[in-house]
Amino acid sequence: MSLNFSFDNLIHANLISFIVMVSIITFACKKLKVGNAFENLRNKIKTEVDNSEKAKQDSIQALDDIKNELKVLPQRLDDLENEAKETAKTLVKNIEDDTVAKKDIIHSNMETALDYHVKMANEKLSKDISIASIALAKDNFVQMLKNNPDLQYKILKECMEKL
Repeated sequence: MSLNFSFDNLIHANLISFIVMVSIITFACKKLKVGNAFENLRNKIKTEVDNSEKAKQDSIQALDDIKNELKVLPQRLDDLENEAKETAKTLVKNIEDDTVAKKDIIHSNMETALDYHVKMANEKLSKDISIASIALAKDNFVQMLKNNPDLQYKILKECMEKL
């Protein structure tokens, strides 16, 4: 038996080896379900691409929303500042009004208390003056009766006549 290493024999042997190798790989791929693995991998990659596309769209929308909010932010800040100023003015006015009202109440209460104390002092002074006047009149009357005994008799006579 002689070995023939001709070009045709080499091609023929390589072709048979290639066919056997492809058959073995095909059989192994079917047994190991490599096609399903590639299909699953392809589906997973497709899902991730779809998800990243959706995330991209969401990011673009979020960016647009932020840009729109940034456009109106200065106006909103101005509005808040104006509202704070108005609130402060209102609070100041309310405090001033409350202060004036309380001042008026305190002033009225002071006047009432002062009037009461003046009235009480006047009543006491009038009472003291009346008592002093009565005592003085009594002393004058007694002195007059001592100085003029006929006067006592005349007064008694007039009182009896009136009764």
